[in-house]
Formats: sequence, C-alpha cells, structure tokens
Amino acid sequence: MSGLKTPFWLNFTPLLVLALLLDCTFVCAEEEAAGVYDLPLDQLVNVEVSAASRFKQKSSEAPSAVEVLTADNIKSYGWRTLADALNSIRGLYIHTDRNYTFVGNRGFSRTFDYDARVLIMIDGRRMNEGISDGGAIDEAFLLDMNLIECIEYVPGTGSSVYGANALLGVVNVITKRGKDMQGLKIAGEIGSLETSRTRATYGKQWDNGAELLLQGSQFYSHGNDSLYFPEFSHINKGYAVDMDQERNSRAFGKLTYGNLTLQGGFVDRFKRIPTAANRGAFNDPNNYASFRLGYVDMDYLTQINPHLGLELRAFHHWSDFQGYRPKIFFNLDRAEEADARWWGGE
Repeated sequence: MSGLKTPFWLNFTPLLVLALLLDCTFVCAEEEAAGVYDLPLDQLVNVEVSAASRFKQKSSEAPSAVEVLTADNIKSYGWRTLADALNSIRGLYIHTDRNYTFVGNRGFSRTFDYDARVLIMIDGRRMNEGISDGGAIDEAFLLDMNLIECIEYVPGTGSSVYGANALLGVVNVITKRGKDMQGLKIAGEIGSLETSRTRATYGKQWDNGAELLLQGSQFYSHGNDSLYFPEFSHINKGYAVDMDQERNSRAFGKLTYGNLTLQGGFVDRFKRIPTAANRGAFNDPNNYASFRLGYVDMDYLTQINPHLGLELRAFHHWSDFQGYRPKIFFNLDRAEEADARWWGGE
C-alpha cells in the first residue's frame, strides 16, 4: 500500500468543498440581508412592546428606546441562557464569578450587587427576589429559552414606572402561549464538559379559547475538571478539582381563559464555587450555593372601552438560599441560610 499514490485531484477536494461552503454562505447572507432591506419602514418601527409603559403599544410610540430580541433570534444564535441573549444587546456586557452571572450597563457594574439595579420581569411580573433584590439571568432564571417569545430591553432608568430596581434598565421576557405548541414536545441536548439538558413541553388551545402551557426541565454540567487560580498556589498547587459542577430543575405553567391568566414557575439551582468566595476553603467540594425561587400570579385584564382598561393582579413569591463555607472563620465551617416570602396585589 505504501507504493500507491494519491490521485492529484483529491489534494484539491478540501479546497473545493471550502469554496462551495463559502459561496453558499455568501449567497445565504446576501438573501437574508436583502430580506431585511426589503421590509417597509412601518414594519420595522411598529413592533409591539409592553415594557416601556406597562401596556402594549407600537415601538414608535413608546416613550423610550426599546430593543427587542425574538424567538427566531434565540433559535438562530443558539442562546442557552438569558445572559447569552443580553450579551448581544449594545450597551450591555456579561461577566461571572463562576457562581452567578451579572449584567453590566455601559461600563457600570458594581461587584456583588447581584443585578439589583436591573429589573428582570416575566410577562410584566417582577422577578427580582427578596433576599439580595437581584434578578437571575443565568441557569437560576425561571425559564428555559425555548419558552421565550421575545425579550424587551428598555435602557436607562425606568424607576418612575417600576421602582428602584429599574435604575439601569428593564428586561421584560414575554413567554409563548399554549397555542404556539399544540401538543407534547420532548427535547434533549448534550455538550462538552458532560453537559446535558432535557425538557418536556405541553401546549394546548381548546375550542372555548382556553390555553394551557406546561414545561418541566433539568440541566446538568460537570464543568471543568480543574481550574487554576494563582492566588491559591499554596493549596493543591492552585488547582480546584471537580469544583465547577452545576445543576438545576425548572417548572413553569400558564393557564389563560378569557380575561383571566394564572401562571407560576419554580427553579432549583445548585452550584459548586471553585473560587472560594467569601473567604471559604479552597478546593473543598462542600463549598457550594443552592438557590430556589418560585412564584404564583393571577391576573385579570379587560378593556372596558377603547380608551379605558382594567387590570387586577394578585401574586405570591418566595425564595430560599442555602450556602456552605467550609473553614471560613477560625478554622470553623459556616452554613448560610436565607429565605424570603412576599405577596401583594395591584
């Protein structure tokens, strides 16, 4: 076999394949760009948004600049978390301490504020929890990305409408409806670092107009086998081994009938902390944070006449945090717990 020579034309096969792929890419890009340029201006400025004024209106009439990311954007770019989506918006940037993920706004992001200066909402409902007043945008967020119809971002202060959390901006996540699913869908994903995600989604719209949307999902990632931190070079030569694990479980449901909407969600997230934050012991598998968040919301919305609407709401939220910091003070272990319950109406 060593005496056989490779035909000369095979040497050019990779180049031919690459040329064909590049040609296809350019053609597809040109067609996509042409499709955007062909859209009339009224379609580009008349996208309906609700985050600016708490009611639906055309983006051209909203009293603020509003950026909208759609379900098609999420699917096209393969964003796995809300943080991935927000990172694509101009003026926003994302950073992480390998425990939580934070969003910064035009260069401003205070350490350990847990996103308390950005308001995170689902369908116009405030999701900032009651312990640190922060809003989760990583795997601790309440929704899987496939449930999102669009993401609205209103930059700048929205405190006059939403309160102090909206100092740097408002993120409103609009969920899909039961009629968008029409049946049972089961999906799974696998990836590097022993990452997996499974979910089951059911949606239905009946003849009487009632709609139901349900989803349950699980996520797991082993993370990096080892991470090097020169600050801890005196402990295990600075390597944190098997300290990047993360897992969560989510559930979400929404029932709509007539003017009445009942919805709720729950997330249970566990994360090991490789950085030994808050003076914890380095490379100790007991250094972790566990976070649970849930809510139930009932909303009645009706239009009395073309110029007058009525909305009534009642809600209950809860959050629980558990953390463990081995050998944090005087060589003693320390457990941390905090919980919050809040309810209200409008």
